[in-house]
Amino acid sequence: MRLTPLFHLLAVVALSVLVAGCPDETTTTPPTCPAGEENCACDTGDTCRDGLTCTGGFCVPEAVCNEGSDGCPCYSNGTCDTGLTCNASTVCEPETATPGGLGDPCDASTPCGTDNGTQLECTDGTCQLPVTCTPGTLNCPCNAGDTCDGNLVCTGGTCTDPACTTGTLNCPCGAGDTCDTGLTCENSVCVTPTCTAGTLNCPCDTGDVCDTGLTCESGTCVTATVTGDGVKVSAADVRACTVVLDLADVTVTFADAVIGRSKRMGTRLAFSFAAKADASLADVVATILGSDGQPADMSAVTPTKIECFDRLGAAVATPGLTLQ
Repeated sequence: MRLTPLFHLLAVVALSVLVAGCPDETTTTPPTCPAGEENCACDTGDTCRDGLTCTGGFCVPEAVCNEGSDGCPCYSNGTCDTGLTCNASTVCEPETATPGGLGDPCDASTPCGTDNGTQLECTDGTCQLPVTCTPGTLNCPCNAGDTCDGNLVCTGGTCTDPACTTGTLNCPCGAGDTCDTGLTCENSVCVTPTCTAGTLNCPCDTGDVCDTGLTCESGTCVTATVTGDGVKVSAADVRACTVVLDLADVTVTFADAVIGRSKRMGTRLAFSFAAKADASLADVVATILGSDGQPADMSAVTPTKIECFDRLGAAVATPGLTLQ
């Protein structure tokens, strides 16, 4: 069929309208990202909506660490949730029972301490001196009514020889619980020290020297502050990680550059940390400690889970996290 000129003209006009009415996908304007919203540019004054923080010009989720909880900052008044205490770094950690003194109540959760260097024992619910000799005899606890056998006298709860020279071996201590050189005052009597100088919780050796792993503080050898290798992350874009280990009898301490938390369930230990600032975690971020307070041997330990994230919360496939 042959088209008339008029019909041909109408067909051309109709085709033009159809073509003009179809949107050109290559010129569609992409949707905008509202300032202050997650993963969008920060709003005026580097602000973001609640739950987000302005990092590198973009709003990203804040690291979650509730004040007053384990491993998180203390409340402004220096307190923490029940069962926790605020340490010197203003971070909440589990409370440790204060060892009881002579005569104080004790139980499985409240241990006994020492009295003049002698370890007390929990007997019938109270902290008492260990019974290592017969009451009423020399250098042993007095009998009932503060009496002693023979010519001995009860001094400070201990039977002593009244003919002893104060401050000498097996005689009453001098003023201020003092004894002759080489002796120590225990239970008000001068005796040979039960501690070996330089060992843990014993007097420092000559020149304030202690055994390996210990340090001399206020005249007593205590566990030295742990330094050295620990948990490291080599990938520069990592800002936070979660790690799970199957390892018993260990604890985790965190470096000042991160906020960290740990939790144990049976033999499984989980810990997580997040950078306090938008910067690479180049140094040690955490240290795994054994029951002796020293860095645990991690050479044969393989984490059961490692998840690390960048500043935008995206997973980092190769974080380079190592345990040393």
